[in-house]
Amino acid sequence: METAEDNRESIAAELELLISSNKPTASRESSIFRIPNILSKHNKKAYLPNAFSFGPWHHDECNLQSTQALKINYLKGLLNRFPDPSAKLLELVCAVRNIKDQARQCYAGKISFSDDELVKILVLDGCFITELFLKYYNATSRDEDDPIFTVPCMLQSLYHDLFLLENQIPWFVLQHIFDLTNERTKEPNLELHQLAIHFFSKIFSNDGLPGANELSPSATILHVIDLLRQCLLANSSQSGWKESSSREKMEEPTEAKTQIPSASILNKAGIKFKRGSTKENKKAFERGKSRCILDIKFDYGVVELPFLSIHDATETIFRNLIAFEQCCCGLPTIFTSYAKFMNNLISSVDDFHILCSNGIISNSLLSPEDATGFFNRICNDARVTHFHYDGIYEEVNSYYRRRLMILRTLKCCDLFFRSLSGLSS
Repeated sequence: METAEDNRESIAAELELLISSNKPTASRESSIFRIPNILSKHNKKAYLPNAFSFGPWHHDECNLQSTQALKINYLKGLLNRFPDPSAKLLELVCAVRNIKDQARQCYAGKISFSDDELVKILVLDGCFITELFLKYYNATSRDEDDPIFTVPCMLQSLYHDLFLLENQIPWFVLQHIFDLTNERTKEPNLELHQLAIHFFSKIFSNDGLPGANELSPSATILHVIDLLRQCLLANSSQSGWKESSSREKMEEPTEAKTQIPSASILNKAGIKFKRGSTKENKKAFERGKSRCILDIKFDYGVVELPFLSIHDATETIFRNLIAFEQCCCGLPTIFTSYAKFMNNLISSVDDFHILCSNGIISNSLLSPEDATGFFNRICNDARVTHFHYDGIYEEVNSYYRRRLMILRTLKCCDLFFRSLSGLSS
């Protein structure tokens, strides 16, 4: 019969075994994360792949196996551009194997595959992604019967699946593969990030993402989501955001110091809404520089917001950008701030209609009720380390209070003169 002392020793031994066998699943180098349940519970489909798995975490899922043949065909086509396909494949495998440990560290969670299996996944998926970007850029490099470009839903699935935080491949893996294969492409002078930017060029509006030249040459890209995030920040007129776009010292969460009334209430007080000009100024126009969706301004009673197009992948893109900010240590919560601003501005269908009628939002996909719900749900349970629109909130509220005072004064004057008119009659 065991004594209480024996039980204590047994429990302590079991805990020591757990401690010794436990390995950290995340580090400072982690950039690819499992979506926390507090975020995923609001819309699980926005975080899960529809057709394509990239990287190790969704690789074995049964519903994603049918597209493996497409990846293999792309790999075969890539290798056949070289005089000795087998030698090139071996070179790719060796290159990725040399960086496999670094790649593992990018995933903040357990990878159940062996090193050899992980290398196989990264080579196949990485070659597919780089080939996809090349074929999208240059239509002459596509096969006539390529289902990626002939079946309408395929590209839409790829826009969704390539932008999932759990479905990322480290950028340096893609870059290694691209560097080893690019000399045999029809676009040898283009960089990988330029091809990727072109692929995602219309995710927010038809004006496109900023040109690749807006990115700092010293920028360290973590993966596809981080590339597009950095493109938007590089194209923003808010210079302070560019300086804080890299990882920072963790701050205590600070929500907006105040709130602003919704669009319909502001509109009744005389505040106007305007679509932000596509080009920042003449010099920017000559460079072909597009406005960033983050560049919200307020001036002389006018709230100016850049154009936003709502389409099939919009919620996926926003949710995964926000999740990346929420999970990545020290990353400024700029997109979370934008989502909270829009949530604050749009609280009813009337608010949504005001922005649509002023050309700020284009919506051909959702009903007004669903679109309003989209903005109201998009940042549920997301926190901000620093709310980046506090200054605009203060300006809007100050102007709004002055407008209310003027309107009340005018109303009092109107009532006074009406009463005088009644007495005189």
